[in-house]
Amino acid sequence: MGSCGSAPGFIDVFIDLENPSSSNPTERQHADEISNLVNSDLMQKFGNYRDAQAQTNAAISNPNEQTGTVAWDAVLPLVEFQGQVFDFASKTSQKFKELLDFLIASGKSQMAKNTQFLDIDYEANCVIVNAICEIAQLVFYFDSTKMRLPKLLGDLSYFRRVVTRRPDYPDYEALYAKSTEMTMFYANSSPLFSQCTSAIILSTEQDKSSFLTAISGLANSLISTIKNHKFSNEKTNIKCLSGITFAILLYDHISTNGAFHQKSPIHVRDGLYALKTFSPRQTELINIIKYSSKHLSDDSTPANIKDMLK
Repeated sequence: MGSCGSAPGFIDVFIDLENPSSSNPTERQHADEISNLVNSDLMQKFGNYRDAQAQTNAAISNPNEQTGTVAWDAVLPLVEFQGQVFDFASKTSQKFKELLDFLIASGKSQMAKNTQFLDIDYEANCVIVNAICEIAQLVFYFDSTKMRLPKLLGDLSYFRRVVTRRPDYPDYEALYAKSTEMTMFYANSSPLFSQCTSAIILSTEQDKSSFLTAISGLANSLISTIKNHKFSNEKTNIKCLSGITFAILLYDHISTNGAFHQKSPIHVRDGLYALKTFSPRQTELINIIKYSSKHLSDDSTPANIKDMLK
């Protein structure tokens, strides 16, 4: 009942995002690991980040030993913290890929009995689906937080500029090398979403169709859930809508033709309708679709889909 083939129909699926349960120890382990990520206090600290631009600007405009030391003492712990956030993001994207791998493996085990298509039972794997929805919320929170911190790169830039001249920090090579990757990461407008997408793209060379089938089936299962089985708990519904948004965007970035064209396997119109009509209005999720999609503005996107997001 919760399965999805390569060209799924819109069947009635209910994903229990309120009380997901499983007797599978691997699923429970995945859920526990995601819970630890989602509940990490690192994100609260990230949201409270205070840059050192005042100190670094003073050191640049009035260079002397005192201003240089003050700037360095302010910047170094911030860059070390940025490194922790970068590692957290890398772990999150890797965990997301593991969740998708789990769904695909479960579908392939059923595929042995029915070789026509990948057969993923999303209802039976509700713990994994719930974990993906939680990651979706984490990704969107992370990227919106980063957008409010434009001086992250300024702190990194100052660190890279002066670190080789600091006699009190001789073992700088590891953090300096890492700061190159960090600079590229934080320069992205949606760094964690892009990292999740890249983690999938790097894995799709041999089996792209399975990943796309898993993602489209995930989207349709969540759309069916919010359309036909809306929860009484507002936060659970928002979690479901976040998962829908995440799946549509992932498919749009990974598929050659995107998620919005006429023959898309995702029931995008129903998903967008659920987003647009939900109360309270989910402006952030709607804007994520509008401004982070890759193919929404393509000529192949039906006018009624574009109109829904105006």
